[in-house]
Amino acid sequence: TKLSGATLREVSAQDANFLDANCWGAWAVDADFSGACLQQTNWTTAQLMRSQLVRTDMSWSNLSQVVAVGANFTLACLEGSDLSGANLTESCFRKADLTATNFQGACLYKANLQNADLRGANLTNANLTQADLTGANLKGACLTNAILPLPLKLTEQASTNNNLWFSDVRAHSV
Repeated sequence: TKLSGATLREVSAQDANFLDANCWGAWAVDADFSGACLQQTNWTTAQLMRSQLVRTDMSWSNLSQVVAVGANFTLACLEGSDLSGANLTESCFRKADLTATNFQGACLYKANLQNADLRGANLTNANLTQADLTGANLKGACLTNAILPLPLKLTEQASTNNNLWFSDVRAHSV
């Protein structure tokens, strides 16, 4: 499916199947993709502001440079996806599967990552200022040069085997 540059503003595509679709540069502001299959889709540079992506399967998708400010990814699966350089300000990833997801250089300012599974995620150079990581599983996550929220409180389980190399953890409780 080719949806490159498509305007999908306020579209309702709940439970739709966009498997392997090319949505490069699409404009999907205020769209509802809840429960949709978006596996292996290309959303590079797309606009997903305030979109509903609850319970979507976006595993192994390319969302690099996407703008998804205020988007809702609650219970979504983004395993192995690329969100490098994405603007995810104030987005919600509550209980999302973010296993092995690439957030390198992403802006997660004020993002809700409560109880998210971030095992093996790459958060190198990510901005997590004021993000909520309560209950998040960061086992094996790479946080090199990441800007972390204040105060940072990680349980022993959540902090085991993390790469915090050069992370900004000043005045943090680790």
